[in-house]
Amino acid sequence: MRYIAVTLIALNLLLLYFNLSREHAAETKQELHRVEGITTSIQLLREAGTSRKRQMEQVVNNPVQLVEEKETNCKAIGPFSSLTTGQAVLERLISMDLAVQLKALDSVLDEYYYRVLIPPVESLEVAFRNLRELQSLGIDSYVITQGEDSLGISMGVYSNAFTAEDVRRKLARDGYPTSIRQVSRIAREYWIFSMDDGDLEVGEEIMKSIQSKFPNANYGLQICVRETQESEE
Repeated sequence: MRYIAVTLIALNLLLLYFNLSREHAAETKQELHRVEGITTSIQLLREAGTSRKRQMEQVVNNPVQLVEEKETNCKAIGPFSSLTTGQAVLERLISMDLAVQLKALDSVLDEYYYRVLIPPVESLEVAFRNLRELQSLGIDSYVITQGEDSLGISMGVYSNAFTAEDVRRKLARDGYPTSIRQVSRIAREYWIFSMDDGDLEVGEEIMKSIQSKFPNANYGLQICVRETQESEE
């Protein structure tokens, strides 16, 4: 009788050990899945962040120059003064399975900035040698790398011609001959267009959903992006 009791106790202990081991294995597996899920989520977030940054850089670096004589005949959503706001609305529309794109639209104003600059030199090496000399004297400046004044050195951009002229005279007294260049002022807005470069078809309910979070968003007419780009080409 005593042996039977001992045997039963031993079997119960083995069963208890087996159950505990199985529960521990299940918990370990769940924890591994959780950690793997977190790692995957972090990787996806990083990839999404990189993709978002690349998309925003693409928008900023490829603005559309608006032409006054072009008709505003394409439905779009905007204007947004902020790139981040435009991107946020774009991503919201994409989440609704709409094929959309964000574009920067630039309008040239009848106003100017005034850039004081040392005229372009023959090479990038000379330009940066001159820049180092100026910066060693505490003169704020930078090398211009694009446009008709490429390889020149900008000594500052000013909102009015009088200030620019004062700076030019001071630099001339210090032995740095410069010139003043008018730079057109640009007004930039961001608009969301259809990927097909035609009308962006957005239902009333979707627009209300967008405006509930972004009240400044409007559904209106804008210059067709494709037509504008073709005219520039």
